[in-house]
Amino acid sequence: ISISGAGIVAKVPFSINARVKLVLNTGKKGFSLIDGRLVWCKKNKENWYSGIAFDRVFFNMSAKNN
Repeated sequence: ISISGAGIVAKVPFSINARVKLVLNTGKKGFSLIDGRLVWCKKNKENWYSGIAFDRVFFNMSAKNN
């Protein structure tokens, strides 16, 4: 994962340019909903590795900040 995207591993391939939503637990800031687009997909043995480019990041502002 980086500021501009993430890599994922799946058992099935995804379509290039597919719109995706990821939910990440950021710990102290709570959950973030991240919209993105699948930019590449490659098979490696039994798994599919894919790259997602993020559009923007939304932080859950109701999360407790300690």
